Amino acid sequence: MFTDLHDQDKWRLVEGRMQPNDIASEGSCAYPLAGGEWILVYDCFRDGFSQFCRSKDLIQFELVRTTSMDKGAFSPRHGTVIQITEKEFEILKKRYK
Repeated sequence: MFTDLHDQDKWRLVEGRMQPNDIASEGSCAYPLAGGEWILVYDCFRDGFSQFCRSKDLIQFELVRTTSMDKGAFSPRHGTVIQITEKEFEILKKRYK
């Protein structure tokens, strides 16, 4: 946990798990949502799915969704998320149509 990305003296280690269960996981990524909440995504590699959790404070997380294990279903592996503008979105849609 940090309050300033550029000053390591302002980092604070938060002990324990952030996910609301004890499933073996890796490749986590937390990103902000509009409105101030956060989403945490992680790969439950032994079980073959990913989980999405929501948080208001980056300490307490609530499970929102577990991806389907059905063959061909969307199940991201070690991905990340970036914010893009509407203009960038339109360019990407046009390019990868």
